[in-house]
Amino acid sequence: MATASTPSSFAVFHNKDTLNGAPDKLLGPEGKQGKIYVKKSGDGRIVQKMFLQKGFDWISTVKPLLPGCPDWCPATHFGYLESGTMGLEFPDGTTQTVRAGETYYVAPGHRPIISEDTVMFEFSQDPTYEKIAEKAASQAQ
Repeated sequence: MATASTPSSFAVFHNKDTLNGAPDKLLGPEGKQGKIYVKKSGDGRIVQKMFLQKGFDWISTVKPLLPGCPDWCPATHFGYLESGTMGLEFPDGTTQTVRAGETYYVAPGHRPIISEDTVMFEFSQDPTYEKIAEKAASQAQ
């Protein structure tokens, strides 16, 4: 079977075995954490499975890790919400809600609101969140 690191026209990024270990990214305090499993292909594609607990706070956990500490998320997101709901707020004051079973596209300039435990998959070629992993790794040393 091809895996995410195998150059091929087919790849499996996540399965039950890849989600049993420690997450690649752990953000936030216990009880309000984001647990993120990241798989990358050789050509730059990224698939993430994210478990976000109720109360996960983007402003206190993610914003400080991004270059320039932006008030609004600078990344583009394309994904599928497996369970829970994800609210989104925008600088103009509008809000949107993504529900379980829905796919979504979100342009830069938003913040997530997690009011219940939520599980999602995201598919990306946007390297913004790789910077979080790099900064978190350097702070741990």
